Amino acid sequence: MQDKTEDTAFLLRIPQRKPYGNMTVNTDKTIAILKENRGSLIDTCPEADRPKAAELVDTLEAQLDKLIISIETRDPDRVGFRVAD
Repeated sequence: MQDKTEDTAFLLRIPQRKPYGNMTVNTDKTIAILKENRGSLIDTCPEADRPKAAELVDTLEAQLDKLIISIETRDPDRVGFRVAD
């Protein structure tokens, strides 16, 4: 997941035509990995921390959804903000 997000951040640095299609693919893959592995990500946390871990996973998923919307607007400043967020 981190690799795909870092790839999107790298693609933003291209000065000419931004490869928004690649950014969308990377972010979609990250969302798919997150949804596919949600349970195992939370299960690796100590029992007492699992509610907080579930909350963090939900927050991450919401942020990635916002990133997809920003990519679709094709505004590099919005995308950069969402990647950093």
